[in-house]
Amino acid sequence: MTTLPLESLDRYRNYSALFIRLLVGPFIIWGVQDNILSGERMLEFESFLAGRGVPYAPFAARLSVYTQFVCGV
Repeated sequence: MTTLPLESLDRYRNYSALFIRLLVGPFIIWGVQDNILSGERMLEFESFLAGRGVPYAPFAARLSVYTQFVCGV
């Protein structure tokens, strides 16, 4: 009987979501931490959003950054 190349990893299937979160979470946190720690970077992000017509850019910028940070955690 032949086995598929990754069939031996089937026993870890329940841990796959956790594994992906552990890989992706730090990148998300790293990507938004500069906006949280620097008011200048947050203003730059607000300007970026405002330039693209996002309504309530200051609120949207903070909501976006902090939501991404919480999701990364």
